[in-house]
Amino acid sequence: MNILNEPSLDNAALAALKEATEEMFPEIIAVYLEDTPKRLALLQMAFDKNDIKAIQEEAHCLKGSSSNIGVLKLSKIFGEIERLSKNGTITNQNEYIQHAFSEFGHIQKSLIDFT
Repeated sequence: MNILNEPSLDNAALAALKEATEEMFPEIIAVYLEDTPKRLALLQMAFDKNDIKAIQEEAHCLKGSSSNIGVLKLSKIFGEIERLSKNGTITNQNEYIQHAFSEFGHIQKSLIDFT
């Protein structure tokens, strides 16, 4: 899984977003940090139910929100989950989901510190 070798954050993208959004930046990060665990839980529930369509939808949303703020590794993990779902496969998805939970825990403090 080459994704795991990716950097967690794109600091240049975060800095550009911070500059572009100014005082709204802390709120954007707060919303991401609040919404992502809920969506991760929905992703896990969809996997537990073998609901490939729901897995694909949650992975797509998480991929986009992570990409938008420069959370590279998570975005790529969610992209892989989405790709597998589009192919109708759930093999190895739980491994990716567990990596996503772990990576989110890893980047939380970094995002808070960036604000």
